[in-house]
Amino acid sequence: MFAARLRGRLVPALALLLAVAATLYVSTHAAKGPSPHPLRLRTGDRHLTVADSEAFLKSATGIRGGIVQFESIPTESQRAALNGLGVRLQRYLPDNAFIASIPADVSIAQLEAHGIQWVGALRAEDKIAEVLSVYGVTPEWAVGADGLPHFTIGLYPHVNLEEVSGWLAADYGAQVTGISRLGHAVEVAL
Repeated sequence: MFAARLRGRLVPALALLLAVAATLYVSTHAAKGPSPHPLRLRTGDRHLTVADSEAFLKSATGIRGGIVQFESIPTESQRAALNGLGVRLQRYLPDNAFIASIPADVSIAQLEAHGIQWVGALRAEDKIAEVLSVYGVTPEWAVGADGLPHFTIGLYPHVNLEEVSGWLAADYGAQVTGISRLGHAVEVAL
């Protein structure tokens, strides 16, 4: 009788223990799967996948411009360690992500060791405000007194501002109206 009562309680307890263990296993291995936090961009939410990371890491040599996402906001020691690897965090993107410059010789293991759970490209469609990319309309507030649309183009820290300014003027007829060294951006009228 005692054994039957014990068995009656033991089986549900074991089932609960297995469910908790499985949940812990899945949550500790989530970094290998899709990110639990989507990127919250002006163009909408972007859900991140392992395929994004793999494609990005295979894509370029030299310094890659992309996005890194942390499990939580990085500490000063994580930032310093990444800086030592040549990784430059630029602008914050919700949730827990940054636009970053990443040397090609930095491995995913090195990034993961410093709290990065996902890395990937900042796609063209992630960079352009929805009103421009979807509707093809220049908002009224972007049109200057000269009647031209004015834009600020943010660049990765490793990109030369003067070269980009010259290229925009020569190839697209853009009027460079300003260069922001602090924000690492070029202001143009098109």
